[in-house]
Amino acid sequence: MMIEMAHSNIQTTFDEGQWTKLKLFLRFVVCLSPIVEGDGIVNLLMTIIERACAIQASQAPRNSPLAEDLYVSVLLALPYYVVSDATKADEAKMILEHSKQFEIQPDPSIELLKPFTGQEVPYASQEFVHLVKNAVESMAGDTQWRVDKLLDIDGLIKDFVQENSKQNTFAAVNVPAVESFPVYNGQFKYPRIFFQAYLPTLFRLIPLRR
Repeated sequence: MMIEMAHSNIQTTFDEGQWTKLKLFLRFVVCLSPIVEGDGIVNLLMTIIERACAIQASQAPRNSPLAEDLYVSVLLALPYYVVSDATKADEAKMILEHSKQFEIQPDPSIELLKPFTGQEVPYASQEFVHLVKNAVESMAGDTQWRVDKLLDIDGLIKDFVQENSKQNTFAAVNVPAVESFPVYNGQFKYPRIFFQAYLPTLFRLIPLRR
């Protein structure tokens, strides 16, 4: 039931252009990978990355908000994919390598969005897409997908997997062709940057317990 529900909702996100929901349902379905047999999930992730790269290339030299949403949705799902099933590390690395074809174009409007300007700024502002890209690539290379802050997904579903030897399949999702995607109605139509309020310091900000 869960697999069918996830598949139906993911298809709806593509049909109706609900890109925030796509991001959430992708994370959900990759967490279910231990009870899914076949290549349905990895094929979906790869197809979305391919569409993101193609849409971005078609909009050059401008960035495509739609392509960025698709690209980020897959990259944010990859750590959950590996944490839920360590055997998927090679598949995640393959998708990550393919994602490097996504060319992030420099956007001059980011200068208008930076919270600090001038010669002496507390930190260099980076776009959200760059932060995600650098973090996931570092996670795959430096720590080999080991993420201590995520839930122990494998431990949560281990008993269920052992009790239910029958595996499920994840059917193919009809991902639109590049020219057939719904009109982008996402909330981020400009470069996304974050204001950092708590920067690294040389002293403790929280008192020690005695």
